[in-house]
Amino acid sequence: MSRDIFVQDIPASVRSVDEIPEDWMPSPLAFTAAAVIDSAKVHSAGVDDSDPSWIRITEQGLDIELSLADETPLMSFAIHDRSSDRPASDRFIAGILADLGARAFDPEGSDSGIFEASDSSPH
Repeated sequence: MSRDIFVQDIPASVRSVDEIPEDWMPSPLAFTAAAVIDSAKVHSAGVDDSDPSWIRITEQGLDIELSLADETPLMSFAIHDRSSDRPASDRFIAGILADLGARAFDPEGSDSGIFEASDSSPH
C-alpha cells in the first residue's frame, strides 16, 4: 500500500472534497512543524527527526514520512504512508490529526477524499 495524505485547513463543515467551494483558499494551520514532530513522538517510538523537514516513522507495520516545509506560518504538510499495516497507520495518522485539531485530504484511501480513521479497510 502507498498513499499520500495532505494536511490543510479544511473547513470543519466539509464532509467530502465535492463540498469544497471553488473559491476556497486554505488558511495557515494553527500549529507549527515542531508541534507535528512532537505529536509524532507521542504516537510512535520509531520517529527519526534528524532532518526536521523529512520525519521518518518506522516501527513494526509502520513506514511513514512526514514532509514539513520550513515555513511560518505552516500552510500544509504531507504524510507519505507506505505501511504494511493499514489499521496501525490509520491510528497513527488519526492520533496526530486529533492532537493538532487538523484535517487532511486522503485522495487514494477515502471515498470522500478526506481522511477518516474509519477508512481503514484494506486497499
